[in-house]
Amino acid sequence: MQSATNATLLWSAMVTSETIQGNASVIAAADAEPPDSSDLQTAVRAIHVYYAPFLACVGMVTNVFSIVTMFRTGLHTQSASSYVIGLLVTDMLHLFWIFHNWLATVRGVSVYFVGAWCHAITFVKGVSGFLSTWFYVALASDRFIARCLPERESELCSPCRGRLVVVSLTVTGIMIHLNTSLLSALLVYNDIVICATNPAYYHTVAVLDKLDVVVNGVLPCFLVFIFTSLCLLSLLREHLENRLLFCQTHRSRTQRDSSVTHSHISLDPSPSGSEQTRTCLALLLFYLLLALPLQVFQIRELSVFGFDLATSLHSFLIQEILQYVSYSRLSLSFWILLTCHNTFRIHVTDCLWYCVTRRLYLRRHGDMLSLAASPAAGIRSLDFKDCVDRRQKRTVRISEV
Repeated sequence: MQSATNATLLWSAMVTSETIQGNASVIAAADAEPPDSSDLQTAVRAIHVYYAPFLACVGMVTNVFSIVTMFRTGLHTQSASSYVIGLLVTDMLHLFWIFHNWLATVRGVSVYFVGAWCHAITFVKGVSGFLSTWFYVALASDRFIARCLPERESELCSPCRGRLVVVSLTVTGIMIHLNTSLLSALLVYNDIVICATNPAYYHTVAVLDKLDVVVNGVLPCFLVFIFTSLCLLSLLREHLENRLLFCQTHRSRTQRDSSVTHSHISLDPSPSGSEQTRTCLALLLFYLLLALPLQVFQIRELSVFGFDLATSLHSFLIQEILQYVSYSRLSLSFWILLTCHNTFRIHVTDCLWYCVTRRLYLRRHGDMLSLAASPAAGIRSLDFKDCVDRRQKRTVRISEV
């Protein structure tokens, strides 16, 4: 491990940003199997050069917009919204780490000259990775209680309880990674300064990496899979019961009574609850879809190598590809909310309408506004409420026609 050449370490740092953040096992892999010009290495380079900045920029912008929208619409007062907002914040921090890695390794823009920045960025990566997985567990357990234990919902699924869980998980993540972030250090390879594992702690970091696979990977995925499966089974069972009730009512009552009965049959006691459950289940399903391949692969590697440092370069490159497949979920929350949550989608549409209308309004009255026209002239600034009211009136007129 410690006999790795500078050229091999430099190649590892250029191919993957994960290497320079403390994956000690890849150093042994590079010794055992020198790099070649395979298609797999080309794919990993392309991911780090092109996909990483795109993912980080799009994800950070959409996550900020999602947080602002949830607070403007009052969605943050719902029970599961505390976990969703926590996910958006931690995902944004993890995307910042990805963008920082891209700047340092691909573009050569480094801020490691700032004191303790290496420890700070390692700490941010560790805490955000921990929270971005366990917030999904908290969200899945919240929906499980709401669907399968409705008698405990008012007690365990309140917004206050959700904020308490978010704070508790955050404090736990900070306490865990406050010490592990000190295992990194600034190293120089071929005149390039990188933030990597301190050579004195290679074995310790390798063991912690394997433990991280279990604590922050396998265990959260297993719990989310169990809770989500139980929620889906509950929804399916309720749907079948409603269908059976509708068929029985349709045979025994008139057409009018059956239509009224059908209109009151839904998968959830209230429209808002159904909307919230649908959105949360979509978030959980996408998390499982994107994270499970990586966890299955890491379980296989853990069963083969255990806590040994040895691994193959081919396996490492496959793990890098699966890692970025899992990272894709960090920027999907906005699009899932936009698709599944009607209130969120309506407000986003209103915001877009406001931006377009305000631009047209300023283009038409910009000269008069720049001269600070008096209110008597009928020219005033156009706020968000004005644009939404105009859009709603326009929608009503079109529907009447």
